[in-house]
Amino acid sequence: MATSERPVCLLSALILHKTPIQSCFELGLSLAAYPEIEPPHKMRSVGYLGERVSTRGHCLCGKTSWEFSGDATWSCYCHCDDCRRNCAAPIVAWLGVPLRNFEWTGDAPKTLESSKSVFRHFCKHCGSPMGFEADHYPCGMHLYAASMEHPEDFAPTFHVNFQSKLSWLKIEDDLTKYEGTLLHAPEDLSAYEQ
Repeated sequence: MATSERPVCLLSALILHKTPIQSCFELGLSLAAYPEIEPPHKMRSVGYLGERVSTRGHCLCGKTSWEFSGDATWSCYCHCDDCRRNCAAPIVAWLGVPLRNFEWTGDAPKTLESSKSVFRHFCKHCGSPMGFEADHYPCGMHLYAASMEHPEDFAPTFHVNFQSKLSWLKIEDDLTKYEGTLLHAPEDLSAYEQ
C-alpha cells in the first residue's frame, strides 16, 4: 500500500481493508500493520464525521468512572471555599451535564451530604472527588474537569464565585467573572430539565 493510502483513522482502515472482518480480534490483527492508529478500546468515542458522542472520566485508581453523552451544558472555574477545600486546590474546574445523559460506569461512588441538600460524590477506594449534585440544580450532574479521561479537551467559558478568589492566585484570562454561584450567572440551565 502506498504511503498516501495509509489509513489515518479506524474508519479509513476499515474502508481500505480488503477482506471482510468477522470479529474485533481480526480487526485488531489488521490494524497491527498501522501502529499510528489507536486500537478501538483506546479511542475516544466519536460519531459520524468526528462528532463526539460521549465523554468519559475516572478517579485516580480507575475503579469509579462515569460517562455522559452529548455536550456539556456549561463549563467553568469555581473559586468558592467549599469547592477549594473539597479538592485541596486553589480553584476547581467544573462541567455540568443533564442527569438524563449521565451514568456511573464503574463502582458507584460514595456520597457525602456536605451541607443541606448538597451531595459530593467521591471514589470509595482512593478518595478522588468525582461529582456534585444539589437540590438547587435539579436534574444536573456537575463533574470535575480534571477527572475527564481527556482533561485537555476541557474548555471553560466563565468563572463563578470570583469574589472568593485567593489573593495570591493570578488569573489573567478574558473569561466572564461572576461574583455569585452558577445560580446567579445568566448561563442557561434549561438543558437540565427532564
